[in-house]
Amino acid sequence: MEVEFELTEDDLVAFNHCLRAAVRRRAREESRRNRAPGWVAVGIGVAVACLVVVADSYWAILRDLGLVLLGAVLTIVWLLTVARPSKVIRKVLQEGRNVRHLQRRKVTTTPEGIGIFRPEMTVHYTWSGIDWIEATPDHVFFFISTRDGIVVPRAAFATDAEFQAFVEQARRWHEAATLNQVAGFRPAPASEKIEKE
Repeated sequence: MEVEFELTEDDLVAFNHCLRAAVRRRAREESRRNRAPGWVAVGIGVAVACLVVVADSYWAILRDLGLVLLGAVLTIVWLLTVARPSKVIRKVLQEGRNVRHLQRRKVTTTPEGIGIFRPEMTVHYTWSGIDWIEATPDHVFFFISTRDGIVVPRAAFATDAEFQAFVEQARRWHEAATLNQVAGFRPAPASEKIEKE
């Protein structure tokens, strides 16, 4: 199958959302095996115990804890405001020649793999080189790694049926090519979680 389109900033933001969902899912999976959160809780408990010993009264403890928590909350709010995906994408596209990522391109899928053709480059990945495929109502993402991928927007297709056929065929070819591979990091689909965000 072959489709031709131009990406938009919104397409790259959607990829960023999908990527973040996959990273969060992976972090949750690793935290089940990782005991670090337990040690963080113990450290917080020790810090509070030290405050109780050092402080004159419980009001002083509450005041100090309140200031610490207020600082943490303000830092988180600031980070969320500055690091919004749309701002990050816009900034990245303004640097150097990164605006080329929005150029017209042709994406083809064959039983052997997926190809991307742009005026300055041609790239082909075999299906075994694709880690996983993620589909949302508006996009399909072919992840090459846990940080990089190919975005194909639904808008590139004339109908929803064509888009669904493209996704289903790509998944069949990908599954057939990766069936006998050793299982590595292949996160479960995050489509439901992305739709809710």
